[in-house]
Amino acid sequence: MSQRQFQISSSSHSVGFFHCDLRKGDLAFHYDAQWKHRPEAFALSPHLPLFNDGISSQKIASYLANLLPEGQMRKIGAIRNKLSSANVLAMVQTCGHEPAGAFSLLCQDDEPNPSTSISPVFSHLSDDELAARVTNRSSIPFSLWHGRFYQSLAGTQDKMQVGMKEGNLYLLDGSLNSTHIIKPEARDPATPFMVANEHYCMSLAGAMGLPVAQVHIRRIPDPILVIERFDRVWNSKSDILQPGNVERVHAIDGCQAVGAASWEKYEQCVENQSFGVGFKRLFKLEPFFVNPEEGRLFIIRWALFSLLIGNNDAHAKNISFFQTNDGLIPAPMYDLTSTQVYGDAILQNLAVSYGGAFRFEDVTQTTMIRFSEDANFSSRLMALEMERLAAAAQRHYERLVDAAIYSQGELALVSKISDVVRTRIDWMQKTADSLLVRKPALRGAP
Repeated sequence: MSQRQFQISSSSHSVGFFHCDLRKGDLAFHYDAQWKHRPEAFALSPHLPLFNDGISSQKIASYLANLLPEGQMRKIGAIRNKLSSANVLAMVQTCGHEPAGAFSLLCQDDEPNPSTSISPVFSHLSDDELAARVTNRSSIPFSLWHGRFYQSLAGTQDKMQVGMKEGNLYLLDGSLNSTHIIKPEARDPATPFMVANEHYCMSLAGAMGLPVAQVHIRRIPDPILVIERFDRVWNSKSDILQPGNVERVHAIDGCQAVGAASWEKYEQCVENQSFGVGFKRLFKLEPFFVNPEEGRLFIIRWALFSLLIGNNDAHAKNISFFQTNDGLIPAPMYDLTSTQVYGDAILQNLAVSYGGAFRFEDVTQTTMIRFSEDANFSSRLMALEMERLAAAAQRHYERLVDAAIYSQGELALVSKISDVVRTRIDWMQKTADSLLVRKPALRGAP
């Protein structure tokens, strides 16, 4: 057989079909004709449009690869399934039950209709079992349970998809969808107390009025971060262990939105040439937003908040959007951490540049004007947005350093993050003042 076909479907509708030429390695995709003409139909991403049959194999491969775990988790998945990690379609198939967004990928010999007869499968996950797995992560992958990976998500961190009912955690399979993501502490000794780090930064964003995924710390007794999925919708009174009670919502990350490969998530500059996904490419999504002004402001606020907390890892896979039949809508923020707090223990280059600056110490009045230009935003409006966010952070950053929430070691780290935020508030206010008072020479001026 020289061709293999994979169906992509929602819980109740066939959406389209991926085809792989096994001899050439080329990929093709077409939408299901019935899906295209449904009133609620939407594209998988702006770069896989509904009414365009000429989508390149490269664009298809990039979209699929962005669904996969990265780094060591991807290697482990490939080894355990006896696959090459470069075999994108086969890799997605192995973790295609519940990837991010609304759709699943299934291998099909013939063109089928989505099955509605899959049984629900669930098992209770006790804190003792979870604690044992966290302890033994070096020998057993965190998300591998009963021979199956419960990690159909992009990223390099240890994480796992679970359902939560009345405070209890469950492994879900079959016709059931997860409601939460759990993350244990990072294994890298250079980045301790990452659970508290992310909890504090996410809590600060929420307190400031930014859209953010809901999080809390669960102690088993070691801390794990529990994150409520924003690409899942359910009624708190419904039984998530029954099929059909958790709805999947289609969300795509920044790389998928701009049509970039996952390895392009970091911007780099080589001999004055920019590579990867920077703010310029993200701001070019403006025409695809349901509300272009809202979309642009969302990206600006995500960028400015990342500066406030010292999040140098704010790359294109750490920002997402809901894809609807009307266009893109900003999704809640997530993966907000302070990397600056770890100092020289980790690389402190910015994941994306601000007006050409790849280090925070190089972000100046001039580079913020260039950043404003990239956003098609006046420097005056940028200054006002910086003032607003700095004032909001000022009201909340100290009170969130709460000994009732964090352990002694966590509290010490969170206190250091609050020190970073305090200095960044001062910097942001001063930079905003300079933008309002004086505008230096623009880009390209001698």
